[in-house]
Amino acid sequence: MSKETPTILIADDHSIVRRGFKNLMALRIPHVKVEGVADAVGLRKRLAQGPRPDLIVLDLQLPDGNGMDLLPKLCANASQPPVLVYSMNPVRIHGVQSMRMGAMGYVSKEASEEDVVAAVQCVLSGKSYHNPELPVRRSRSGAAQGVDHDPLARLSGRELMVLDLLLTGQGVKEVAEKLGLGISTVGTYKNRIYEKLGVNNILDLQTAVQLHRKGAH
Repeated sequence: MSKETPTILIADDHSIVRRGFKNLMALRIPHVKVEGVADAVGLRKRLAQGPRPDLIVLDLQLPDGNGMDLLPKLCANASQPPVLVYSMNPVRIHGVQSMRMGAMGYVSKEASEEDVVAAVQCVLSGKSYHNPELPVRRSRSGAAQGVDHDPLARLSGRELMVLDLLLTGQGVKEVAEKLGLGISTVGTYKNRIYEKLGVNNILDLQTAVQLHRKGAH
């Protein structure tokens, strides 16, 4: 960490998560400054105002924006800070895709305090954080490696969000309401997911994902 007082910007719609993250940093990395925003609008506004934070800690589910849509835009802009994804979304479903989109790390909200601190310190030091649950590593150039045989890597960010909700037992209508999409749009995403993973129903989908998780260990 080159700066004496690096700034971390956490984007999460739950105030208790932002407060808990700030308290953890104050306890474990007391020399960092933590700021928080609750939505995508607040994130964009803060980034436009400056000064530039040294790290963005991004939740994938914001009330006014899909983190999987925001992530590639943030990572494609060299003037923006590195991004560490901090999410409840399953690591093995969304982690690889997040890294492929340019995130410097992916850590679950269910992770231990030690893992969260390690991820933050790693990215602040200019390195990518390799989550041990992920079957992917990043090359020195930043490109993700080891995902050629990952069937989930064929899914887009939006398809992954739909997949995640389908696996919880939610129907197309419920998923559409959750993501703010049309029912027909979600139906299209569902059909694409089935086609890409070679399944025909939700039970086969669940089995395919479970087999992938076991094989990735």
